[in-house]
Amino acid sequence: MATTVPIDCRSKLWKLYVDDVLEIVKQGSVDQLTEHLNKADDTGSIKFTHEPEKEKQIPFLDTLLIRKPDGEIKLLIYRKPTHTDQYLNLNSHHPLQHKLGVVRTLLDRAERIVTDPKDRQKEEDHIRNRQNITNQLIDIPDTQLIPVKTPTRGNNKRFTIPYTRTTLLKGTFFPDTIRLWNALSQQVVDSPSVDVFKTRVKDVVFS
Repeated sequence: MATTVPIDCRSKLWKLYVDDVLEIVKQGSVDQLTEHLNKADDTGSIKFTHEPEKEKQIPFLDTLLIRKPDGEIKLLIYRKPTHTDQYLNLNSHHPLQHKLGVVRTLLDRAERIVTDPKDRQKEEDHIRNRQNITNQLIDIPDTQLIPVKTPTRGNNKRFTIPYTRTTLLKGTFFPDTIRLWNALSQQVVDSPSVDVFKTRVKDVVFS
């Protein structure tokens, strides 16, 4: 198809993923190129549409490309106006590993995609704030965390898992989180900072 495109509207860049295309074309030739592409399929089953750059910004998949004054491109996470930030609710009965995996995936995406450190921090703050609002998270009172007096195995900062009458309640956030905390090694529990804890806990495989 590229060889049949008129020379005056050939793209300098063509990136395709499934049915999304990112392309750089000569200014004023978008309509001509779109018309040419739509003629390529004789059955008329495939129809191309285009979304031009607005205010030096254009979305592609879940990234937002922004042209800076110096000509460089920076990347942000793109969310559609209808996006609700709704993922797995922490009060649901999904396995805790799945719930933590959602947050970990969002943070990992920010780390891999967002190019500017300040923008990356804003994205991480957004993820944390939205997760708290969506899941109505509140601080757990210290009175609810009862240390194990004489731990015989595991780390020395284990807590008593609260009694639950049903299997469903046993798998909810609070009791399941205590169980996972109790399974952590002493090295992970004694991490000197949150960042060190996050690094060490990534290597933990819960059964």
